Amino acid sequence: MKLSSLNKKFISYCVKKRLGRNNFTIKVIYSITGLLGRFEVYKNSHEFQKRGHYIPQFLLRRFRLSELRHDPNRKKIYQYNFLFNTLTEEKIEVVAQIEDFYIFKQNGGGSSDYVEKVILADWIENFGSQILKTINTTEDDPNLTLLEKNILATFISHQITRTPAFYFQLRKYILFLYEKKLLKIDNLSDHNFLKEIIVKNKYNFTYDDLVNFVPEYTMTGDLNHLGFIARLIAGEITEGIFRHNFYFLNIPDTSDDEFVISDNPVIFVDFQKFEIKRYFDWWSKSSGKTWIFMPISPKKCLFLTTKQKIDGRIENDQADMVALVNFGQYLNALNYVYGRNKNLMLQNLRKYLPELLRYKTIIADPIEILNK
Repeated sequence: MKLSSLNKKFISYCVKKRLGRNNFTIKVIYSITGLLGRFEVYKNSHEFQKRGHYIPQFLLRRFRLSELRHDPNRKKIYQYNFLFNTLTEEKIEVVAQIEDFYIFKQNGGGSSDYVEKVILADWIENFGSQILKTINTTEDDPNLTLLEKNILATFISHQITRTPAFYFQLRKYILFLYEKKLLKIDNLSDHNFLKEIIVKNKYNFTYDDLVNFVPEYTMTGDLNHLGFIARLIAGEITEGIFRHNFYFLNIPDTSDDEFVISDNPVIFVDFQKFEIKRYFDWWSKSSGKTWIFMPISPKKCLFLTTKQKIDGRIENDQADMVALVNFGQYLNALNYVYGRNKNLMLQNLRKYLPELLRYKTIIADPIEILNK
């Protein structure tokens, strides 16, 4: 057995046995992973021109049209396209992806698929999918372990920051700094500058500053920088997400209602202002007034809040909250919304579209937006 694979095998064992339920065992697990992590090596398989799914296929498959083993619809999903106002049946393998989206240019020259193959696929998606499977296959409270919450927090933080919608928000932040003469293009190669000025929001910009900002300039050729900054932000916010309480919004099987999921699936609802945030202000401190929602199947949605619920971790028969989550999926989508029930999606569109068109400003092909 290669020493470089021991860490992954050890974590897989801990996840399978659902270890890490208390502070002592989690410290032991972290100590061992810290030791084994020293043997991990950088990998670059140079496999390019591949689909880079910004919504993992395992998550999209939860919304597939059929669960029957040999049914061709098992590999399909409904996709609503804001750009063309169409609702079509598509293969899961070809949606929510951009070719070589996570391929980055190395300092010494050439390109690398390390982020795509190792960071995202081997670690974040691999272990995240196991935790989400536990949640989706448990009828009652899954009673997540501390280790499972840590893995899930990592998955959520990267799911927030790995989408084209978030890359576009990052570009807006950079242009905001540029137009205020607080950033020069050369600064994008300075890791310390990026961490202090952008990740930590040194100048204390607000949500309103960014959501209301309309850039005078455009920017291209910055995908490498956007990806790097996005991963820095994911690392910065993971601990804060972990410190939230993990709750579950369930739709009873007896209900015809279902969740949809968009190409920007993690939404933030500010219950103080009674609004769904249209820009993720990652620098903000956690507040009991802002809740985080992410659908994980047509009948289940994960939601996080710093507020302590006294009536258990499961919410059932909350039609208004389900409608809020679904509206948020359409509102914060860059271009696509996915689901398995065509009629319900059409009903959603008839209900939401007039209001959505008042707020949505980004309706375009993500490939063109990022100038890939």
